[in-house]
Amino acid sequence: MRSRSIIVSALAFALALAVAPGVPASVSVATDAQAPTLHVNAEGVALVSWTTVAGSRQSIVIPPHGYSLPSNRFQGRDVSARVDSSRLAMAQVVRRTPDGALWALQAWRKHARGPVELHFSRWRGTPTGISLRALCCRYGLPTLTGEALSEGRPIYGSSPSPAGKGLPDKQIRTFVFLECFACAASAGGWAFMRAVAPRAPSGTYSLLLRPSWRGTRYRATIAGPNRGWTYAPDARSVLVSPR
Repeated sequence: MRSRSIIVSALAFALALAVAPGVPASVSVATDAQAPTLHVNAEGVALVSWTTVAGSRQSIVIPPHGYSLPSNRFQGRDVSARVDSSRLAMAQVVRRTPDGALWALQAWRKHARGPVELHFSRWRGTPTGISLRALCCRYGLPTLTGEALSEGRPIYGSSPSPAGKGLPDKQIRTFVFLECFACAASAGGWAFMRAVAPRAPSGTYSLLLRPSWRGTRYRATIAGPNRGWTYAPDARSVLVSPR
């Protein structure tokens, strides 16, 4: 019965990932998660825990390769150390293992009325980067533009998202999520404008600003791509309006 319960839990989690709307790259772990924690053992197995809106504590295990597993598959002690998270956008937790790898949990909301998604990432070297600037003018309107990079390479196209045990990986199109602050569409806060796909082979993107999108600030957010062992962290850039 216990082994059957483990199998059912794994399949349930796999199905949740497979049907989750708009799952980006990196690894989407949960929505509206509170008090997230992250531990990594000597084998490179990560344990992610969080508190749900209902108040229960949930956990999953993310192995070095393959699909996510029930939390009771985590063994051994935590060998990671907490590091400064202020340099990584949207970071909840950032940790480093003795081999120099970095591990993080980030949380962000793709749409103003949508849930806050908790994402897991692991990488070495330079984190994902995205630039944002305004160019003037086309049709009398400014254009937001920039480029997205991961490990020095342009980001574009699709990225595999682990679907879960027993289910195939999904190819998810990479998008840059663009928002305006204090624009006519936002009622004083942040408002989603549009998701645009970075162009091949440069990783550049652009969006012509409608009059209703003219605000005091803008921001661009992208989920880091998955490349083998690497689940690159998400990146964000904020631009103060040039007007």
